[in-house]
Amino acid sequence: MRALAAYIIRGQPQAIMMVTACAMLALLVMPLSWPIGYLSAAGIGLVTLVQGSIEGGKTLLGATLLQAAVGLLVMGSPSLALAFALSLWLPAWILASVMLLSRSLVLPIQVMLLLGVLSVAVTYAIMGDPAMWWYNHIVNDVMPTLEKANIGFQQGPEFEQRLASATKLMTGVLVMIVGWGMIAGLLIARWWQALLYRPGAFAEEFWALSLGKIMALFSVLLAVLAMLGKGMLAELAGNMLLVMVGLLMLQGLAIAHALVARFKANHVWLVMLYMMLVFLMPYMLLMVAITGLIDNWVDFRKRFQAST
Repeated sequence: MRALAAYIIRGQPQAIMMVTACAMLALLVMPLSWPIGYLSAAGIGLVTLVQGSIEGGKTLLGATLLQAAVGLLVMGSPSLALAFALSLWLPAWILASVMLLSRSLVLPIQVMLLLGVLSVAVTYAIMGDPAMWWYNHIVNDVMPTLEKANIGFQQGPEFEQRLASATKLMTGVLVMIVGWGMIAGLLIARWWQALLYRPGAFAEEFWALSLGKIMALFSVLLAVLAMLGKGMLAELAGNMLLVMVGLLMLQGLAIAHALVARFKANHVWLVMLYMMLVFLMPYMLLMVAITGLIDNWVDFRKRFQAST
C-alpha cells in the first residue's frame, strides 16, 4: 500500500491514471465495486491532504474527464462512469479539504454527519413520502427482476407488512451506506499519508476519535423523536438516526482498537468483533454505536488508562 500511495503523489498524471483505473475496475468487477471504489476515492483524498485542495481539485477534474472518455469508449455512454466516480471522488475531495483545516479526523466526520442528516431531510422535503417510492420500486421493479432470475418470495399480507415497515427506513440506510463509503475513502487516504510521512500516526489518531457531546445529544434527541413521535416526524427522525448510528459505530470501533492496543491484547479480538458485526447485523452494530455514544460522556479510553 505504501508503494501505491507513493506512486499516486509522484505527479498529476500518475494520480489521475490510478484514480481512473480503480474506478473503471470497480465498475467491471461488481462484487468488489465498493472496496476498489474506496481506493479510487482515497487517491483523490491523498493528493488533497498532501498537496492541498487546489491540486486535489485538479486531480478530480482530470480524472473526471478521463473517466468520461473511457466510459464513452467502453460503455457507449459516460453517464454511469461519471455518476459512480463523482459519488466517491467529490465527497472525498470535500472531506479531505475540511480535514486540512482541522488537521484531525473529527471535523470531516462531523461534516459528513451533518450532510447525511441534511440529505435525509431534503429527500423528505422533495419526495414527501420516500417510503412509498421505495415500496413501489421494490414491488414494480426489483421483485419482477428477481422472479425472472428464479428468486421467488412467499408473498402475502405478512410479507407486504414487513416490506412496508422496511421501506420506511431505506432512505436512512442508503445515506448511512454512502456515508460509510465517503469516510472509508478519507480514512484510507489519511492512512496512506501516515505511511508516507509518519508511520503509526494514523493509528493514534483513530484510537482517539470522538465525535463530541453535541453530536451525541443530537442522536439522543433523534432517538426520542423516533420512539415517541408519530407519523412522518417519527419516520424522518428514525432515518436521520440511522445516519448518526452508522458513524457513532466508528467511534465504538475506535474504542475497541484503542483498548486492544492499550492492553496489548491479541488482534483476534478485533477479528471476532468485525465478524460479529457482519453476522449479527444489525444488533451488534447498534451495540457498538451505543458504546460510541456513551463514550462521549464516560470516555472509556481515559478511564481504562487511569485504572491501569
